[in-house]
Amino acid sequence: ILVSPQTVKCLPSTQNSPKTILDIQPDEIRCPLDLPHQVFCPSSCSCERRSFDKYLLITCFQIDKIPPLPPYKDIKDINLEKIELKIERNAVTELPSKFKDKVYNDVTRIFASHNIILVLALQHLPDNLEYLDLKNNRLKHVSLDVVTKLSTLTFIQLSDNLWNCTSSLDLVKFVKNRRDVVKDFNLIRCTSKKYFLEIDTDERCEDEIIVTVAI
Repeated sequence: ILVSPQTVKCLPSTQNSPKTILDIQPDEIRCPLDLPHQVFCPSSCSCERRSFDKYLLITCFQIDKIPPLPPYKDIKDINLEKIELKIERNAVTELPSKFKDKVYNDVTRIFASHNIILVLALQHLPDNLEYLDLKNNRLKHVSLDVVTKLSTLTFIQLSDNLWNCTSSLDLVKFVKNRRDVVKDFNLIRCTSKKYFLEIDTDERCEDEIIVTVAI
């Protein structure tokens, strides 16, 4: 029996559901890890694979600490190469260290909004990271080496944190200069309620000159 793709209709579940098989985008096709591969997935998470771009998709629920990531490359017959980590709306205070969890260094996309992340150091940013969403956390400051690493990403969100304007001028300058990458650049504010876009990044230099003259 020959079946035309145009005639095979999808059961609508949302307003944007594809109408036929031809309307399905390759990156929308996800498959759960079947047994025995499912044993690799952390107990507090669900794991899917997306064959289109060879991603392992890990989504975790009701956690305050990210569990060790599974040795997914040991699963030879499904041929996965990188990880997308989704931990939104949990109670995570810190991202893993790429030096302690070697599998974490394969993560290229991190969805970590609505947690209570307090610190972001260079060790928390995997080498090939591309996408980072840290909206609605408790970050106050990041060092210059972290800002330098952020400049290599293609998508960043940082709004609704507790940014300290005085100690975040390097980040402010980056956000103002890389609006193509920082997607919520116009929403990022310091605890003083002042938006990053309103801050004069030369203020620190002016203060230093005044102090030097006084001395």
